[in-house]
Amino acid sequence: MPFGGQATKRLSRYILMAVHSEVAIDAPIRNTRRVRLFSGYCWFFAAGMFGCGVLLAVRFTHEGAGAALGGIAFGVAFAMPAVWYGKRLRRAELRINPPSVVVQNPVHRYVLSIHDVEEFQPGNVTPGGNNGTPGIVVRLKSGREIPVWALAEESSIFSVKRKTASFAPLADDLNALLAAARSGSKHRPRLGVAWA
Repeated sequence: MPFGGQATKRLSRYILMAVHSEVAIDAPIRNTRRVRLFSGYCWFFAAGMFGCGVLLAVRFTHEGAGAALGGIAFGVAFAMPAVWYGKRLRRAELRINPPSVVVQNPVHRYVLSIHDVEEFQPGNVTPGGNNGTPGIVVRLKSGREIPVWALAEESSIFSVKRKTASFAPLADDLNALLAAARSGSKHRPRLGVAWA
């Protein structure tokens, strides 16, 4: 398989098809595959930790009710943060509407004035990481960049530049949506073929 234009077109179409199908003003925009996958990991971990707690409770039932409850408490203590984070992951999205741009990441929520946003651009969603995660970044007029976790895609260290470049059509479409929201239009702008 060539690593030239054909592979890049397929990759960008693959990423864009994973984004929520209705891209319009005041509609959630997200990579549903990524959101569901990471949320599923959290729920799977929570179920495993609760199961470990139940196994500990069964193992220590001969020691008394306190030991059995301690085993369940152990499982619940590790399962609850995973459940909380799994719920937060499910809410991750980008929303563009006339007064604001809302970036809901798993832990932080950013409500930005539409006039403070300069553009959407491909970039590194995890700037603190070694190889980074390619995705969409909101660039503000102040120069600050806010990552959009819900519009990212995992990659290996060898394909970061190529995957980051494949987010350019998505950034262009989001910039067209931003321009339509600034003008006060409620209609969906004409976007790329992959959105249809």
